Amino acid sequence: MKSKLSTLFLVIICLVGLSAPLAANENQAADAAQIEPEVIEQIAVIIDEISSLKTEIARLDKSLAATKLEAEIESLAAQRQNVLEQLKKQQNALEQIATGAVDLSLFRKAPVNDFNWQTEVKEILRPILFELKKLTEKPRQIESLRSRETSLQTRIEAATIAIEEIGILIAAVEVEDTKKALAPLLTSWQERREDLERELNLVRFQLNEKLDNSEAKGTVIARALKEFFTGHGLNLFLAIIAFIITFAVLRYSSHLVKRWIKRGQDAESRLFSRLAHVIFQVFTVVAATFALLATLYTLGDWLILTLLLIFLVAVAFTLRNSLPRYVDEVRLLLNIGPAREGERVIYNGLPWRISRLNIYSVLINPVLTGGRLRLPMRVMNTLISRRWSREEPWFPTKAGDYLILADDTFGKVAMQTPEFVQLKLFGGAIKTYPTLDFLAQTPRNLSGGFSLFVTFGLDYSLQEKITTDVLTAMQRNIRQAVETSRYGEHLGELRVEFKEAGASSLDLMIIAAFDGAAAADYIPLERFIQRAAVDACNKNAWTIPFTQLTVHMQPDDYTQNSSPATAEASDQPAQPKSGH
Repeated sequence: MKSKLSTLFLVIICLVGLSAPLAANENQAADAAQIEPEVIEQIAVIIDEISSLKTEIARLDKSLAATKLEAEIESLAAQRQNVLEQLKKQQNALEQIATGAVDLSLFRKAPVNDFNWQTEVKEILRPILFELKKLTEKPRQIESLRSRETSLQTRIEAATIAIEEIGILIAAVEVEDTKKALAPLLTSWQERREDLERELNLVRFQLNEKLDNSEAKGTVIARALKEFFTGHGLNLFLAIIAFIITFAVLRYSSHLVKRWIKRGQDAESRLFSRLAHVIFQVFTVVAATFALLATLYTLGDWLILTLLLIFLVAVAFTLRNSLPRYVDEVRLLLNIGPAREGERVIYNGLPWRISRLNIYSVLINPVLTGGRLRLPMRVMNTLISRRWSREEPWFPTKAGDYLILADDTFGKVAMQTPEFVQLKLFGGAIKTYPTLDFLAQTPRNLSGGFSLFVTFGLDYSLQEKITTDVLTAMQRNIRQAVETSRYGEHLGELRVEFKEAGASSLDLMIIAAFDGAAAADYIPLERFIQRAAVDACNKNAWTIPFTQLTVHMQPDDYTQNSSPATAEASDQPAQPKSGH
């Protein structure tokens, strides 16, 4: 049983082995049926020409062996060399037609030359040039064949004209010797035209092969994309993955090293930590780039590797001109530059604290909404920082503060950002200032406490006790009025002092200090104090004077010996004056 199975297995193998050549022969027979008869005829003509040329070479060899004349030997050798070139040309034409559209120059050996640095540079750039030539190879070949076809047609036409002219000349000449002399010339031109016609047929055959084998544009693009993503694209993707992995691992290691090397309180420890950090960052970039190049080298992708090397050389030349700027940036990263981490700096007219120095440094203003900026190193190199005290404000106000500006605007800070400040006025209206314009208004912040300065005038009839009893009574009455009102809990200090003797009144200065909780009632408090002063006058029967106007009259004849008359005219009561 086993022997039968073995025999059956061998028979099957033999049948499969025999079927493969049969199938190949059938395929070849099908392809042979598609060859045009003109091609077969052209091949036969070339083979006959090759046979004739070989016969001619044999004849010339016999003639060279038989003759001893130097001039004849040179002539025969030149003819033999010419026939050899024609033979080689016909053999190449036969090989080109037989192989179809295959580029035979790919199989020719390149000559070996001595060392030349220009040649070596070309060798380095050869992968790029090869890929560029490959992208445009077929269109360039087709265009070259068409140019050759046009040139050959022009030359054939010129040869035809020459043959016709020679034929006319031979027909016109009656001397036999002249005709015999012109006959070889006619034969030469006829052979020349035949060579051109054969070459033209070969060019047309190659051109038709290229055009018949051309693919649709969509197919060509799809095939090119497929070749890229399965070749150079895949290699580039793997190299980028290697770069990212190396960079990420080293960056994570950098953070671990940064934690391990803790920054000390002294400048030496901080400098060592930053120096180690900068060195590790540079090493990270170099190692990741090396991983990228090593991956391409391992995969043997010389095209992408060459392009990357050219790019890196260009970057190196660019960085050479920017070296002084990068030295300044390294000093900045080492925290030994003009701007240092943790210090205070002025940027765009506002104070900032340098939170972190890095490729992109971080500036913080803790009292501004959105008070966090990222600045590149080239900007940080233009700033100068200084140490700061905890008592220094980062901005004169904060959200929720009540203030008065130089333009007499009173309101509450609704929002303050690095770009603008919004004030909420009485009634809910919002007034917006650019931040620098807001600071130019020298805001007076009331939320930390404030004082009111109210000037109040009394009649000159109280002149005797204006600096004693009146001051005490006025201060007592106003304090009592404030303390019994809703403002009493916010009152700090209250004083009434004699200010000056005015033109028509004795002026008092009422000074009242309140804490910041009463800032929202700043304007009502001013009016309340003036009301309390009037109530004190009413309670103590003190007169609030009118504004007095004194008129001096020029004496006339009737009153020449009299004293100047003084007239006093009453206008209106003196209004209390206030200042703050």
